[in-house]
Amino acid sequence: MRVTLKVSKQFNISKFNHYLSLYENYPQFEGRIDVDWQERRVIAKLAFPLNLSSESAWFEIPYAAIERRSVPRTLAEQAKWEVSAQKWVDYTDASGAFGVSLLNNSKYGYDVKRNVLRMTLLRSPVSPDPVADRGAHSIPYALYPHPGDWRDADTPRRGFEFNYPLIPWLAHPHPGRLPKEKSFFAAEPSNVILTVVKKAEDSSRLVLRVFEAAGRDTTATITLPATPKSVVETNLLEEKIADVGFQGPKITVPVSHFEIKSFKVAF
Repeated sequence: MRVTLKVSKQFNISKFNHYLSLYENYPQFEGRIDVDWQERRVIAKLAFPLNLSSESAWFEIPYAAIERRSVPRTLAEQAKWEVSAQKWVDYTDASGAFGVSLLNNSKYGYDVKRNVLRMTLLRSPVSPDPVADRGAHSIPYALYPHPGDWRDADTPRRGFEFNYPLIPWLAHPHPGRLPKEKSFFAAEPSNVILTVVKKAEDSSRLVLRVFEAAGRDTTATITLPATPKSVVETNLLEEKIADVGFQGPKITVPVSHFEIKSFKVAF
């Protein structure tokens, strides 16, 4: 099912163990870096020289994504020696035929210079914190090569899956009313992501929050665990905007590119 290569390295007084894993019938390459970091005034980056060519890369930001240049032209672009991103960064060939997404769940500094994608792992400043990042770290990441661009490859969904993996729970056979399979909530199509299910601040109703992740206008279908009594669209403060129609347990609404929508549902 899986083959793993362990690479051990020493840099100054810091020790690195790098685990590289390939899985059968799984389109991602996964890595993990275990390090005892003891440096001073040194920054550690993980670099990926890619056999691609593009003048820009895409970076996930809260509830959206932003394109930044990998070949800086202006002084402002040249000053961005490092930029932030959340769960993923994508570098797609200029042809649009193929690309690579880098997924992470704990590191948020990146730079892309021409065809070299780098993720910042650890720092070691002496001020204001003289022991910043010192000690043991375990840093997971994944490389996701794909045809087309990051939209075609559902990279935002891959980033969520890497950050929120399924948790298997072994149970003994027992009687019950629920079927063998049950989905409590679902959002379609794949570029619509359900990010929040919570109790409302002012009542016992549930608040659902979805957003469009690929920068494309779409029609979203949200499937609930049961037919609701009422559904209203709200703003981020959970204040009512409008009533929302539903058909059985399904809500169907238009969602603009990178739009966030919140709903308050009563059962």
